[in-house]
Amino acid sequence: MRPLRAIGLTATAEDTYLALVQRGPTTSAALASILRVTPDAVDAAAGELTGLSLVEPDGERLVACPPRAALDALSEIRAKELVGLC
Repeated sequence: MRPLRAIGLTATAEDTYLALVQRGPTTSAALASILRVTPDAVDAAAGELTGLSLVEPDGERLVACPPRAALDALSEIRAKELVGLC
């Protein structure tokens, strides 16, 4: 099941976010190894997540924002996007 894909995240971004929630602050290189993807893929996912306020950089590490607050913010963004389509 891919719950975050339903709100518009890519698979790699979802995997990155979930790994950060489970493991805590982690470097992009370590995430790439854990997720078995390229560092460039993690960097792109981190950019996507940072743009949505789901992740914040802390030096060389990435930190997941609390899931509840982050998902509330993301759902608000998506709702505003949908209103703009009507």
